[in-house]
Amino acid sequence: MREVQYNGAVLQADGAYEDWGAVKTIYFESERCNPGKLRIQGFNFEGHPDGGGYASSPSDACKSAGL
Repeated sequence: MREVQYNGAVLQADGAYEDWGAVKTIYFESERCNPGKLRIQGFNFEGHPDGGGYASSPSDACKSAGL
């Protein structure tokens, strides 16, 4: 996970961003009549140059993906 935003405001999630297996928890309050937009930005860690050697090839990268 790289970043979380709610209605354009950056939120800080609890949990280790650099640990793909760690649980991340996000707290925010939505407006009742205008729930807005929650944006979660991340990348596929498997086969990624930043450290994922978990997939045998980049095409296998969704073997352990999830949100």
